[in-house]
Amino acid sequence: MRSRKRLIVLLALTLLPLTGTTATAAPPPGPAYAEPQQAVRIEVPGRPAGKRLDPTATPKALTNRSKDATVPLTLRHLDRTGVLAPGARTTVASLDGTINGAVDVGTGEATVDLPPGRYVVVSFVPTGSTTSVLVQPLLDLTAPTAVVLDSRQAKPFKVRVEDGTVASSMVALYFSRRADDGSALWFDTWADTLTPLYAAQIGPALPADEVISSVMTQWAVPDSTGDFTETPITYTTMDTVRGTFFTGFDRVVQPKSLVPFESRLFTTGPGNTTDKGVTVLAPEMRFHWSRGYAGAGARTVTEYVEPGTEVLEQFQERDNASMDSTLVTAQNGRSSRTAQPGRTYTTPWNKAVLAPAVREGSAVRYDNLIRAEFGLYDDTAGHASWGMDTKGATRLYRDGVLVAEFAGPGRLGRGVEVKAGKASYRLESEVVRNAAARRSTQVKAVWTFASDTASTEGENLPLWSIGFQPAVDLTNDVRRTPITRLPFTVTPQPGATVGTLGKPVVEISGDQGKTWRSATVVTQGNGYVAVAATPPGATISLRAKASDSAGNAIEQTVLDAYGLR
Repeated sequence: MRSRKRLIVLLALTLLPLTGTTATAAPPPGPAYAEPQQAVRIEVPGRPAGKRLDPTATPKALTNRSKDATVPLTLRHLDRTGVLAPGARTTVASLDGTINGAVDVGTGEATVDLPPGRYVVVSFVPTGSTTSVLVQPLLDLTAPTAVVLDSRQAKPFKVRVEDGTVASSMVALYFSRRADDGSALWFDTWADTLTPLYAAQIGPALPADEVISSVMTQWAVPDSTGDFTETPITYTTMDTVRGTFFTGFDRVVQPKSLVPFESRLFTTGPGNTTDKGVTVLAPEMRFHWSRGYAGAGARTVTEYVEPGTEVLEQFQERDNASMDSTLVTAQNGRSSRTAQPGRTYTTPWNKAVLAPAVREGSAVRYDNLIRAEFGLYDDTAGHASWGMDTKGATRLYRDGVLVAEFAGPGRLGRGVEVKAGKASYRLESEVVRNAAARRSTQVKAVWTFASDTASTEGENLPLWSIGFQPAVDLTNDVRRTPITRLPFTVTPQPGATVGTLGKPVVEISGDQGKTWRSATVVTQGNGYVAVAATPPGATISLRAKASDSAGNAIEQTVLDAYGLR
């Protein structure tokens, strides 16, 4: 099977450029657990981190005998044939948070000395090409105790989708146990298929608020080589039980019971590829497994997901289909959303005009600290964007004096301390994009605004955004007509205090900004339309200005904003 090392990374409200394939949680042992293509482990900020249970970690001493009174715990690991399993991997953690580590199982039976207390035990026990995941959520250790981790108690996972065109492309298993302090002890693991995976709970069930377990499966259409490139559809399921771990699982999935997410994937250059993925979040987990699916050029895909689940989406455009391809654009959904039963979600990705956008909270003053992080080529659907740009810069001026400059577009590092009191500010940012991006090849934005010392809770800065919405096709081209009619909007950063907006000014160019011609701007609904004679040339570049009665203003330039055909 051909493996293309791609990365689609999503953080709920933070977008960080990373490279390579993230696979920080080791899979259970066994030959069935080859790394799935494009597997990534995604962190969602804001959810409790807790402490990880990692049976695959290097075993170490769990107690200090000189400090703690201990009792022996014997762990006996049996594979699915009933014999000792020296390849088992086990971790033991106390609910009070003082002990958490892997056990050296030796020949399959091991004894460790532990302080009396309440524990959770997690074990991965291999038998041939299968792995049994055994979990005892509560071990009340008060006297010498023997625990038999018997794989024969485990039952298989069986999930099937009633669509004969698809095959399993990825699965993930999650477990979280509430600790004494209210935090979580958890593990997650993945595989390409559920077929070799067995599971069992050891001991009785617990209250629903103490244990939560989930299993995710993902399905796609394979090609003749078994690769999932060009899959037009995917299915993602998520099943959760509370108060217990799984003892096997059996489900037949009806595609019509899932919620469709229809995505139109736009491209900015010939020969570029598009990757699309969804991440269905496991309840109460901070880390989640996902993957993306690549295809050639512009296309439309439909991703069916479990109703009622929280979903994050991600997109990439790359310059070719090889393993050493370069990222042109990465985009994430603005936030997670719940997949409502009976709905169909239709979303464009990477659709022109790709331009600066200031979202709520992306430019804020805290006391006398100014922070800003915004996109210079976000798409018309509001997806935050970044890529492997050729160059970029961001500068901040106070009363005409440069106070900070950073390499890279759309960010002021960790923030800039400015003098107290009211002053006039000028924020500039610019980017020259990767050569494979033939749309929005160069973007520059300049904001001028007044700002005074703010509260420590923060005050959103009065920055405006100008968004153009031409009727482009999937290659971000527009059919040439004698007259260009270009709808657009001018919006402030949500939550900012701004003045009354004046009439915007728009200019268009057909020669990448060498010459400009003015457009007539008319009001239409809640926005505007710029009207001008279409200039000669293969692409249209745009320059626009807007200001309000409080003196806040924006001037932005986008070269090669969209193509003409």
